[in-house]
Amino acid sequence: MKSKDARIRFVDSHLSKGIAFQTQALRDNEEWSQQQLADELGSNQNAVYRLENPNYGKQTLTTLKKVAAVFDVALVVRFVPFSQLVDWVSGTPHVDPGLGPSTLGVPSFQSEIEHGAFEEPSVRKSAEDKQLDAALAKKISGEDAIQDRVEGAPNPVMERESATQGQQARVAIIALVTNLNAGGFPYYGDSSRRARQSNRLDQSSRVGPTW
Repeated sequence: MKSKDARIRFVDSHLSKGIAFQTQALRDNEEWSQQQLADELGSNQNAVYRLENPNYGKQTLTTLKKVAAVFDVALVVRFVPFSQLVDWVSGTPHVDPGLGPSTLGVPSFQSEIEHGAFEEPSVRKSAEDKQLDAALAKKISGEDAIQDRVEGAPNPVMERESATQGQQARVAIIALVTNLNAGGFPYYGDSSRRARQSNRLDQSSRVGPTW
């Protein structure tokens, strides 16, 4: 069973903590105290303390617009598919199509499941993947030891390792939002797909943020 309650808690936690931590980071960038930010907002220190409390979660749009204006930054509030949130939280690159009909009519979680949005990427390798694989093999064999490295040039081996870690994080988060029961615990059913996914997670390091 895929738990809607677990997904609701996931979104709530992401919003509450994300807004609180960003507000504090913006204030730290300016080297302001909470009282100084309160003065800029025309509020009080206690209100700023609540804004930066990850367990508060009751910031209003009006307050967030004031905070954005004080720090001269943009504020984006919109509905997105769960797959996009998973990519965002796991640090997986995602191409945003921008404002348009496809982004206004956001697909539901069930719709994404039916269209395979959370399936693993195809095993077919792109030209870039093959290039990275070749670079990795070359690195292991030591054939590039005699070549000079241009300082600051991209390292395809490191890029591949980073991409692998990002994919592991994405798989872990997908498991979180799709395989929890109403109590928030992992679901172990008879489905072969869930069994395969569980085995993959057991065999890989669980990389990803904690909430």
